[in-house]
Amino acid sequence: MRAIVIAGLWASLAIGCGGGDDGGDPGRVTLHRLNNAEYNNTVRDLLGTKLTPATDFPADDRGYGFDNVADVLRLSPLSLELYEGAAEALIADTLAVTTSTTTQMFEPMTDAASGVAQAGGWLFFSNGSSGHTVQAPIAGMYKIAIRAYEQHAGTVPAQMSIEVPNQAPVIINVTALAASPAIYETTVPLPAGNSLVTVSFINDFNDPVAMTDRNLWVDYVHVTGPLDGPQIDGTRRKRLLLCDALDDAGCQRSILEAFAKRAWRRPPTDEEIGKLLSLVELARAQGDTAEAGLRLALQGVLVSPHFIFRVEVDPNPGSLTPRPLTGWELATRLSYFLWSSMPDAELFDAAESGRLTDDPAELGRQAQRMLDDPKAIALTDNFAGQWLFTRALGDQDPDYQLFPEYDDELEAAMRAETRRYFQAFLSEDVPMDQFLVADFTYVNDRLAEFYGLPPVGSPTDLVRVSLADFAAARLPHAGQLPPRDLAAEAHLAGAARQVGARQPAVHAAAPTAARRGGPAGCDDGHRLDPRAPRGAPQQPDLCELSPHDGSDRLRPR
Repeated sequence: MRAIVIAGLWASLAIGCGGGDDGGDPGRVTLHRLNNAEYNNTVRDLLGTKLTPATDFPADDRGYGFDNVADVLRLSPLSLELYEGAAEALIADTLAVTTSTTTQMFEPMTDAASGVAQAGGWLFFSNGSSGHTVQAPIAGMYKIAIRAYEQHAGTVPAQMSIEVPNQAPVIINVTALAASPAIYETTVPLPAGNSLVTVSFINDFNDPVAMTDRNLWVDYVHVTGPLDGPQIDGTRRKRLLLCDALDDAGCQRSILEAFAKRAWRRPPTDEEIGKLLSLVELARAQGDTAEAGLRLALQGVLVSPHFIFRVEVDPNPGSLTPRPLTGWELATRLSYFLWSSMPDAELFDAAESGRLTDDPAELGRQAQRMLDDPKAIALTDNFAGQWLFTRALGDQDPDYQLFPEYDDELEAAMRAETRRYFQAFLSEDVPMDQFLVADFTYVNDRLAEFYGLPPVGSPTDLVRVSLADFAAARLPHAGQLPPRDLAAEAHLAGAARQVGARQPAVHAAAPTAARRGGPAGCDDGHRLDPRAPRGAPQQPDLCELSPHDGSDRLRPR
């Protein structure tokens, strides 16, 4: 199959490089917006981030069953807002530094109706509250320490309440007396930004007989944190900020040129860099630092159409004469086909040197190298995942009364089976005419049990197993059945016969609520056999157990 991929890739790209030219107008290439998967993969490779902003983007439109068809990938006003927010978050994540632990100190104070200053602190002689605005640089855990004592009355100690946003109040019994105030501590989560921390006296009491009054004295409130801030080594920051003299215009230019070249997948023009530098100057004119200005310019790179779209600009838009792709355009087409992501440094180098367009062998070598890269899994996840419908797995919930054994573990194994099976044809040169009928698959113990196969001794990882003693045709896998109907299964069976396969035994299917009863013509608990002609009476030996029976197992013919 790898040979087929390479040959098809060369044939399709050759047209864009001038091959197959019949002298006619080849038309225009639609601006191709990065779909959500391509966006997440691109920012991962561009910035080294673990953030996946496109997870929260609107779902991509589909054309012909695929979500990377340029003609249907629209851009809405909401998407523009989300791109802007994503750019800000991505640059902040890349340029982040380790947040040191600091202590913010506050002195409590309320109105005169509930307290009074005394002995360097604040004496609550009635129920009251004192609020303090804490600036949390990042979300995390913060320690609140309060030095206090009580003036005792009654049978219970004074109670102090500590409240922070989105958390239940923390109630502390203050038992220390004036002769020896104590420090009371608690640890609370705070969101990033400003948070109001409120300290309150909540159980005022007066005993007129004993002539005692319960009061609360508070010396100070200290908030220390974050206690669990991430330790950032700064590697990604250094990779983006290539020089330290951020106030220098030359340093700023080198940073923006290098970043825009990778993000836009081509060298930027002097005019484009000038516009980005103007954003740095705008920020500095408003009193911000050079780094703040660079952050703004870097965000500008990520909201540019040259990043969001795969742009192929004709040098002479009015001409009807076909032109060859540039090395940058060819590298971009190649990387988004095989990786669903941007080119890497080696592919960029081949594009810039001209080897990619001038030497056909270089194109083949790069394609082979990229297929060997772990990022080529995108070809399986994005192309095969849509072609074989494994992305749809999980879209429908089974009837758990009929299928109590169906769970997330089994669903994950179903999806992984088809994924690994497709990879075998891509990386192991299994003949493509065996795709529907190969006598092997990949299972773990959970999926083997579901299929009725012997255990393979692997609770999680998939193991290749032979099905030579079973029906030769392997499709459909369990992970492919949910979106299909009986007609689709019959179509697959017919396709298998066309390539010389024996009739497949349909494996136990992932259950769906839509497939609960046996079709007419079969006894209850059986399904129509696709071998039978349409409309023909169904004989018992031409029926098989239906998935709704719950006891289906792969079995020899």
